Amino acid sequence: MENPLVNKPIFIPALSIGLLSKRTWLSKVLNHDIKIGLLPLAHRQWLGWGNKRSYKRATALSQLGSDSNTIQLEDGFIRSIGLPKDKFPVWSVIFDPLGIYYNAYKPSSLEHLIQAANFDTTTLKRANDCIDLICQHNITKYNHAPDIALNAEPDQKHILVVDQTKGDLSIKASGASAETFQYMLHTALATHPDAIIWVKTHPEVSAQQKQGHFKPDNFNDRIRYITTAANPLSLIKQMDEVYVVSSQMGFEALMLGKKVYCFGLPWYAGWGLTHDEYAPIRILQNRRTARPTLQQLFAAAYFHYTRYIDPYTGQRCDLETILDIAIAQKQWNERLAGTVLCVGFSPWKKHFIRNYLHLPALTLDFTSELTYKSLIPVDHVIIWGMKQPELNHKTIAPAKLWRMEDGFVRSVGLGAKLITPYSLVLDDQGIYYNPQQPSQLEQILSGLTLNDDQRIRIRGVITALIKQNISKYNLQGENDWPSAVPADKRIILVPGQVSDDASIRYGTSSYCPSNQKLLELVRQHHPDAYIVYKPHPDVVSGLRDGKIAEQAMQQLADAIVYQTNMSCCLQACDEVHTMTSLTGFEALLRGKTVVCYGQPFYSGWGLTTDLQPPPRRTQKLDIETLAYATLISYPLYSINQKTMGAQIEHVIEQLGREIAVPVKSNRLFSGLLPIVKRIHHRFSLR
Repeated sequence: MENPLVNKPIFIPALSIGLLSKRTWLSKVLNHDIKIGLLPLAHRQWLGWGNKRSYKRATALSQLGSDSNTIQLEDGFIRSIGLPKDKFPVWSVIFDPLGIYYNAYKPSSLEHLIQAANFDTTTLKRANDCIDLICQHNITKYNHAPDIALNAEPDQKHILVVDQTKGDLSIKASGASAETFQYMLHTALATHPDAIIWVKTHPEVSAQQKQGHFKPDNFNDRIRYITTAANPLSLIKQMDEVYVVSSQMGFEALMLGKKVYCFGLPWYAGWGLTHDEYAPIRILQNRRTARPTLQQLFAAAYFHYTRYIDPYTGQRCDLETILDIAIAQKQWNERLAGTVLCVGFSPWKKHFIRNYLHLPALTLDFTSELTYKSLIPVDHVIIWGMKQPELNHKTIAPAKLWRMEDGFVRSVGLGAKLITPYSLVLDDQGIYYNPQQPSQLEQILSGLTLNDDQRIRIRGVITALIKQNISKYNLQGENDWPSAVPADKRIILVPGQVSDDASIRYGTSSYCPSNQKLLELVRQHHPDAYIVYKPHPDVVSGLRDGKIAEQAMQQLADAIVYQTNMSCCLQACDEVHTMTSLTGFEALLRGKTVVCYGQPFYSGWGLTTDLQPPPRRTQKLDIETLAYATLISYPLYSINQKTMGAQIEHVIEQLGREIAVPVKSNRLFSGLLPIVKRIHHRFSLR
């Protein structure tokens, strides 16, 4: 039930620079080849956006040609994280070859979809699930504004009157005018004499970009104006009834189960779900005769009428993908709202941090060192890893302290080689590899109970990681795994680590503080096992310290593996013995036995053998719960230099492509890199 497209080319006017720049994007959204045209030849479909010049040119050209028509493009109902002026990626678009959804004077493709709605139970359940998700997380068209509490008196009735921008096309197209807004306000006051009337201004009016129909200086002791930026759904939840002309907030109010009065004819009016006694119903000429359910209305508008584009892949996607992205970006936009100061970040890190944290409520700044002066005024301070361990929430109050680190599925290549990570973690309690204090990951794990959908999702993620041999760095070397391994011996893989790694400093004790001591203990406890040692790739490349003397390695290990991909090593071994390496977590995903000589984040939950058990972790978890928290709940993901909000599935797909077609390294750069890194270490720029 997609919008009908006549089987003929789609053209954009050659003078429409904005559409020309979006030509490739539009081709993917519309699943149709978009051509450039100027002459009004016959049998052409002309494409225009909104009421902009491109639409006016397209309309003029279609009127000059025979059997030509105009397809109108508009933003979708869930558009972006921020306002259009800030140029955030557009998540959804509507195109209609019949009319446009907000024009009640003419049938649109959406109206046809609703009139003929006959959706199966699977689609209706999907619609209900999406409605629940939207309402739970307050997802709307522009998602930059915070959720706010109005301090509304609980013993009074509260009515929301929704303003719109002057000149909004949907006002006139719904049979209303500027005077309709005054009539709507007076009706609300007269109908509810004891209620508080809340007037909500449009986001672009709050941002002082456009004008509205109501002025806050119009005095009435029962009217309260909401002029600050506020999430619409958070307001609607505090209301008893909602009055609209043609605003999309009316449909959002329906999703929230509120009584909605329409004074114009928006796309959702006239179907029996809204109170339309004040609306100009005559305009419809008895067109909207069906009586759909809310779920049917939603499915028609949000599933079939709207097209979604994944900002990370540039490909068409479904609504659920966009909701995942919107929820992630909205949550972090709220958590980091204000001025964010990043302390001691090297130049190459600054570049990708700016991309990750490009959010509308956030102002990002960098400083080389933290001083009292630099904290004024600052709302959040971000430190890389466990640098400046003396800092805590008390020492930088009232600012909030966050610690940032690479995530668990990072890249194809080493971070030490300055390769941008596809995942980061940002923790306001500690950091996952420091067991000396609680972390946000530990808190998530302590309270997480997975539902059926979450279990299905994480099983798919684990399967994809294993199937595509994806690990943290995904280094692709030659296979140097020993060919003659005794069949009667248990194979123990021992992953080496960087000696000054923070997880070693904070997650180990004198019992096992180094790679050599780890090998000695493994050999001592398992004299008959076949021990394979894999030095850390940063150590092998000379970028970091942690090397064991060759003679000691040969004496303690039966084989030493340098090149074999870690995923392949895990497939070939029976057990993994480690201090705090992420390899232990990757081994658990593959069903391997893991013995911990330190206290990594995955130890203490009943899944590992712990020689130094973490005292705080008493809850027993299954691997799916551990994996869900570690790979989905805790990290931030981003690909293609975009704002965080990508999902682990995006990263797996991207890494799969990169592993399949490896990028050749620059030999000169690779040779100079150890020198560059040592300079970074020397001047504390890393």
